[in-house]
Amino acid sequence: LVRIWAHEAHRLFCDRLVDPAARAACAERIAAVARKHFGGVDLDEALAEPLLFSDWLGRNYRSESKEALSDFIRAKLKVFYEEELDVALVVFDDVVDHVLRIDRVLKQPMGHLLLVGDAGVGKTVLSRFTAWINGLSIFQVKAHAGYTIESFDEDLRACMRRVGCRNERLCFIFDESNALGSGFLERMNALLASGDVPGLFEGDEFASLMSACREAAAQESPSAAAGGGGSTGGATVAFDASDNDEELFRKFTRKVQRHLHVVFTMNPATADFKNRSTTSPALYNRCVVDWFGTWSDTALAQVGFELGAVDTDLGGESEDGVDAPPGYEAPRGSGDVLAVVDTLLEPGEAITLRHALTAALVAVHKHAKEVAGGSSRYLSPRDYLELLRSFSRIAREKRASLEEQAMHIGQGLDKLEEAARSVADLQASMQKKAAELERQDAAANEKLQQMVAQQNEAEQRKAEATRLQTELEARGEEVAQKRGPIEKELAEVEPTLRAAQSSVQSIKKPQLDEVRTLARPPPIVRATMEMVMAMLGESAKEWKDTRKVMARGDFIRSIVDYDPESVTPAQMRRVRETIAATEGLDAESAQRASKACGPLFAWVKSQIDYASILTRIEPLREEVKALEQTQQELEGQREGVMSEIASLEERIASLKAEYAEMIATSARLKAEMEEVSARVSRATALLGSLDAERARWNETRSAFHTRMRTLCGDSLVCAGFLTYAGGFNVAVRAALHEGWSAVLEGLGIPLRSALDVVEWVLPKANPDLRVQWQAKALPQERSSFENAVIFHQGSRYPLVLDADGVARAWVLSEVDTEVSFAAPHFTQTLVQAVRFGQALLITDLENHDPVINPVLNRELVRYGGRTCLYIAGDHVDYNPNFRCVLLHTGAATALPPDLQSRVTVVDWRISDEGLSSWVVDEVLEYEDAELVSRKRALVEEMAREGFRLREMEKDLLERISSSEGDLLADDSLLGVLQNIKDEYNQTQTKISEGQKVLDELQAQEARWSSFGGAIAATWDVLVGLGARAAAALEAPPPPEAEGAGESTADAAGLPTDSTYIFDDLAEFRAMVRSGVTSGEAIGAGATDAQREAREASLREGVLGLVWRRVGAGLGAQDTPSVRSALEEKMGAAVAAAAEAQVPSDLATAAGKPLLVLEEGGAGALGGLGDADTLSLGTAEARDEALRRLEGLQTAKSPPPLAL
Repeated sequence: LVRIWAHEAHRLFCDRLVDPAARAACAERIAAVARKHFGGVDLDEALAEPLLFSDWLGRNYRSESKEALSDFIRAKLKVFYEEELDVALVVFDDVVDHVLRIDRVLKQPMGHLLLVGDAGVGKTVLSRFTAWINGLSIFQVKAHAGYTIESFDEDLRACMRRVGCRNERLCFIFDESNALGSGFLERMNALLASGDVPGLFEGDEFASLMSACREAAAQESPSAAAGGGGSTGGATVAFDASDNDEELFRKFTRKVQRHLHVVFTMNPATADFKNRSTTSPALYNRCVVDWFGTWSDTALAQVGFELGAVDTDLGGESEDGVDAPPGYEAPRGSGDVLAVVDTLLEPGEAITLRHALTAALVAVHKHAKEVAGGSSRYLSPRDYLELLRSFSRIAREKRASLEEQAMHIGQGLDKLEEAARSVADLQASMQKKAAELERQDAAANEKLQQMVAQQNEAEQRKAEATRLQTELEARGEEVAQKRGPIEKELAEVEPTLRAAQSSVQSIKKPQLDEVRTLARPPPIVRATMEMVMAMLGESAKEWKDTRKVMARGDFIRSIVDYDPESVTPAQMRRVRETIAATEGLDAESAQRASKACGPLFAWVKSQIDYASILTRIEPLREEVKALEQTQQELEGQREGVMSEIASLEERIASLKAEYAEMIATSARLKAEMEEVSARVSRATALLGSLDAERARWNETRSAFHTRMRTLCGDSLVCAGFLTYAGGFNVAVRAALHEGWSAVLEGLGIPLRSALDVVEWVLPKANPDLRVQWQAKALPQERSSFENAVIFHQGSRYPLVLDADGVARAWVLSEVDTEVSFAAPHFTQTLVQAVRFGQALLITDLENHDPVINPVLNRELVRYGGRTCLYIAGDHVDYNPNFRCVLLHTGAATALPPDLQSRVTVVDWRISDEGLSSWVVDEVLEYEDAELVSRKRALVEEMAREGFRLREMEKDLLERISSSEGDLLADDSLLGVLQNIKDEYNQTQTKISEGQKVLDELQAQEARWSSFGGAIAATWDVLVGLGARAAAALEAPPPPEAEGAGESTADAAGLPTDSTYIFDDLAEFRAMVRSGVTSGEAIGAGATDAQREAREASLREGVLGLVWRRVGAGLGAQDTPSVRSALEEKMGAAVAAAAEAQVPSDLATAAGKPLLVLEEGGAGALGGLGDADTLSLGTAEARDEALRRLEGLQTAKSPPPLAL
């Protein structure tokens, strides 16, 4: 009980307090009361912090631990993200506290909340989340320029009907930015006080409400109606159909009071916040106040630790190749800064680099907030969240870029080293091939000699063969001549021989058996058979012997196959003797004696005749044989020679084949050597030409660890620059950079010593972006490039403050559509841009339409599976390419804190550098327009060539690193690489030549730089004078005290009669342009003396115009000091000459209205506008002024603005 008593005391009293010291004092007072009245209770346990009560983790409302509640909230948030709002939320300690406080009030009848805190602290999101957990419907006013008090009344009636008639539990979240007029808060006051808004339901509206109440009464149960008439807080309110209108309306308002929960969200930084307590008492009397304030250091650390988490790996090796030491060691003296992360550490856990980065993020935000405290720049937790998003994004992108670059460079260098080794290997192989080629050539020559020798021998043998062939032919002719008669005679007898053989072969076996069976053959038969026996060489002397021979099976065959040339002289003699001895023996008698003996006799006769011829021609035949033998010998010799020739030719063919193979091998070796030589030459030339790139890549690779080591620190400074620097001038930006660098150095977080934020953040994918921007009228000064980078790289939509009018032209070139807040079609144009992903420029900020707020916040919602923005009552599909730019071109003004928290402010003021550059451009445009044109074209061309140069180097590196296998083995790749390198060298030469020309042009341009600097310095004098006057006029007068006679103006160092305020840069630039173009141009070929005279004339002319504009408005005491300052900037002689040009009359050459102010009449400056001014310090001067003014009015000149 004591613990819940203390909890309620804290909620009722402590939550309203603003100062932490006051809260601590209140808590101590509560503890003192507890000690006084609850002496018997262990107060250490009862009052132990934190005091957290909830019924989320159980059925009862009880004390819970923060860890358990945090886990529950995290689990619920995951569902909330998916169903309601796509917004990341870190559950830090303050979130748990505020969610429970909101939940406590929303659970109470007539529970209303007033949440006060900085923009982006989480008031609306936590309210929506808690209402969602409790099952409450949520309503938020979506104000816009056309949202009137009548529209608000309609929304109030709808909400009250939902609660009173439909019994819907509703959470009405009302932000102070929705209070577009005093009537809004008056109605909310009445609603909180009585549950009704006077005049809200009248006439038809009241009748409609009563009808709805009766319909609700018909739907409610009788039991609910029976108990519904009570007025106590715990009683159920229900309609009864029998109730009259008054009773129904009373119950309606009771339902509204019980079930409508109003949550007001306010920002204490707004100008009207201090007046709300008096003009809207119900906000404080009827609401439970929860002072969110801003995020504490602990909250900032907890959020930063979660959302600002990045990869803190500092690289694998140190610069000297030794592994980098693990862990993080906090430097001495960093304890105060690191104290914010104490709550993030577990017991015994050491501080890591991630903790140090978190502390640095908090310190960067706090430092920027301290710097902004003295200006109109407002920083809130939304800016811190932007810092975290930018830091995570930049660190992630840069790490990925560095790692990819390191990978490509490492692979490329490895490939080049491998190629260098391959070149060495190829050169060694060429030496081996050269030796082998020498051996092959020697062997081929030897084979050639052998082949020639064999060829000569073959030719000799062919000649021998030809000789033998000729001799053979001669012998052949001789043989043929001598063989002719022999063959003729033999041919004559040969038919008889063949016929005899044929007739013998025709003898039949019975005929032969008949002869063989004869015991005593006739003489003719016996004689015939004896001749046959003689011819066959048988020695048969008796008939029986003859019969045995005849009985042989091959008898006839031996006769048929008988060789006529085998007949011997003895056989011939014996046959002749037998014929001579046997009377009447002839062919006919033999045929008559036996049919077998006739053919046998004819055969013997033909054989003898044939043998006789052979005997007769035997000498000739012998001679022919001898000739044939000689011919055969010659033929053998010829065949031997031909065989030798064939063998020689075979050997020659073999030698030719071997020689051809050797020649082919030599040719192949030569081709390979030529190819390798060409490849080595190309590779050597390529590697030699890549020496500069290889050195640069090696340097980049060796610096990789350093760049990785400083990655987190560099990313943090750049993120701070993108988040905070845009709203400050150049000097403050430099101070911020210096302060942040000191913070990182104090925490031991590595940071690049000379970090150029613009160069580091500028997208590397488009290095010529600067030239593109310059071509689109971006002022050529560093601050403008910084602003352009913030414009494009910031996560939030930019709000450009262009008081000097120098950014509008460039901003217009970066958007697709322009629309004014005051345009009647503004909402339609905005919806189209969101839906189609256009870049939209919105102007006329003074007519700010609240409908833009959810767009600036990117309040994306899930609607029917679509990602949408809720704009003017409609769900509009959100295109990620959509971009919104706000542009304010009027005089500098204090922006509402709520608007500042939603955008990235870019204060685009021209610097001295930019103004000086503009003046020089104006002079050159008039004096030498061709030079300006040449320079502009040359700069653009060099930018394009520079871009091509970087792209070619990138292409070169990618091709080398992505090549597969041996780099030198791919001839086409070597050719491509060489072509790229040749083109690279040509482009580099072209850039060098262009740079020389550009240097010459810039040298001519620099001749006018002193004049540009003088004009810029003059503007500084005028602005400084105007700022002093404005400060003196706006400062409240000091309280009078004894002896105090110094006025506010005197205290500011400004003379009391000074009335000059002049800060219109556009008018000043017009003066400068008029002064530049008033004289005659000297041309490009002018001498130094002519140029100096021209510059003096320009100075005198411009200063004269300035003096005419402001000199008459200076008081008597101001004139010497201002003239002295201008003399210092422009030169005494020029200033004196210009002073003489001040018009003596009150009428000005420009024809502007004239403002005449008496001494001490500074209060009239509020209506100064573009009027020329003249201060009057004496009565005589005033009388003279009156006289002249009357004359001007009589002449119908423009009337004075004030008198």
